[in-house]
Amino acid sequence: MAAEPGRLDWLRGEIARHDTLYFEKAEPEITDYEYDHLKAELRRLEVELGRESSERVGSDLRKESALVPHGRPMLSLEKAYSNDEVDKFGARLWEAGLKPGEGLIVEPKYDGIAINVRMVRGRVGVAATRGDGTRGEVVTAAFAAVGDMGYRWDRSQGIEEIELRGEVIISYEAFAALNARRVAAGDEPFRHPRAVAAGSIKLTDLAEIQARGLSVVFHGWGEVVPETAAPESVLAFRSWAQGVGLPVGEMVRVKFGERSSLRGVIEQVREDAAALPTDGVVIKVDEVSSQRRLGDGPTAPRWAIARKFAPPRAETTLRQIVWQVGRSGVLTPVAEFEPVQLDGTTVARATLHNAKEVRRRDLRRGDRVVVEKAGQVIPAIVEVRTALRAGESVAEGWPEQCPSCGEAVEVDGVDLRCGNFECPDQMGLRLVHFASRGAVGIRGLGKSMATKLVEARLVRGPGDLYAVTEAELVDLPGVGLATARKLRREIGDSRAQAPWRMLVGLGLPGLGPTRAKLVASKLPRLTDLLDAEERAEAFAALGAAARAELEVALEQPEIAQMVIKLYAAVAKE
Repeated sequence: MAAEPGRLDWLRGEIARHDTLYFEKAEPEITDYEYDHLKAELRRLEVELGRESSERVGSDLRKESALVPHGRPMLSLEKAYSNDEVDKFGARLWEAGLKPGEGLIVEPKYDGIAINVRMVRGRVGVAATRGDGTRGEVVTAAFAAVGDMGYRWDRSQGIEEIELRGEVIISYEAFAALNARRVAAGDEPFRHPRAVAAGSIKLTDLAEIQARGLSVVFHGWGEVVPETAAPESVLAFRSWAQGVGLPVGEMVRVKFGERSSLRGVIEQVREDAAALPTDGVVIKVDEVSSQRRLGDGPTAPRWAIARKFAPPRAETTLRQIVWQVGRSGVLTPVAEFEPVQLDGTTVARATLHNAKEVRRRDLRRGDRVVVEKAGQVIPAIVEVRTALRAGESVAEGWPEQCPSCGEAVEVDGVDLRCGNFECPDQMGLRLVHFASRGAVGIRGLGKSMATKLVEARLVRGPGDLYAVTEAELVDLPGVGLATARKLRREIGDSRAQAPWRMLVGLGLPGLGPTRAKLVASKLPRLTDLLDAEERAEAFAALGAAARAELEVALEQPEIAQMVIKLYAAVAKE
């Protein structure tokens, strides 16, 4: 079949859209596996149609960000999804003059956000994202909040400055703990460990970055001053990095030409890195002299390749799509399907993230769908088998009423939103957030208890909690005297929490711990939030976008009333 120019144009536009979602917003709609296959199809069509290659290094640069040039470019990597493709890479190395017995390094391909850290005499001079490969976004403060690298500079080793190339990541354990805290606070869980790393390194709330449990792993270097002090091999870099206390990943050396040994090492490195988010391994030539001889292509070095692994998948049948109401009123669609075993666990639900996703995928009841775990953690639908669809199937529509309160929903960008501030699900989740450990810390007030309080019409907002009596709690279904007494004590004790924690508990947009502390230090009373002049000084140190978002929220009568009631409740002696 002849190549179609229309398909090529569509692929270019679709890939550009996914680049924006992945690199700039850290909100990918498709998996790396799907994305790489779109890119492979585009390359094939460009060759068949004689079009100029549109290949480029993806960019995570934001227009408003401060930028810094890299001393040496940060290139991408060629990708291989099979052993045959790795063999072809080996054949290219052979043709280019790499000799049998020369070293190849196999290391984990961490799935986070690439970072370039320029160290100057043992101190962080500047940290930057990959950006467009030649310059990156400055994230020095955020990187410092990730944690101390432990670098012990040694003048005798001759390195005055060095660009450290690595990846900021979050372990699966830390990712699970972070999502557990978010769910407990009534927030949506994050979808993928990579999205957490990519989003966190661009935050301005340093306390939030510290709380997320990120880490960094270094795997290479860029510019070195003086150049004569640069490592002569990848293993030499690893030995130096370990010697000065830097975190480096596993690196295993194999001899070029020993195919069976290489395949065994690939599997070994893959298994050894199971606790951290990876999406394959990197195979690269060890000696720098050989790397230089092989050179670089337009977007990737010719001496390295990423051996990526297709994630575990399973096929099942879609039962229905249900809609959940979040704390802010956003309706999130959730696909429910026939239970299926996936990577050792049984899964039966997958979040679809937003209303637009339902239409984009054209999901219908009875569809055969392919499911995988995004980042080996969160189930996700990655394919719909439309060819197997029954002829009489009907596309899933968007709900017109909120499933919790029945009020009409409105379209808000890619989302559907319930604007009813007294929607039961929203009220319950606001209580959960207020009581969470990151806010005022009321133990025993989780989602189940919050739902009971709202359904019994005892509580509509955080301020109402302080008026609930022990007798009223005992009357709730499944609540005994001991539980009621403990919860009353917890609620009473929370009055003494710091004002900034009360601010966090209100759940105002963009007001995390760092900003809340700053604002609380400028406002004597909680109700000063409602005075435009009083809050102007308190908000002065915030960014323009954060100030605007808070101003809009505080002009809402429902939020003003929530602030007033909370202040009246906690100000009591």
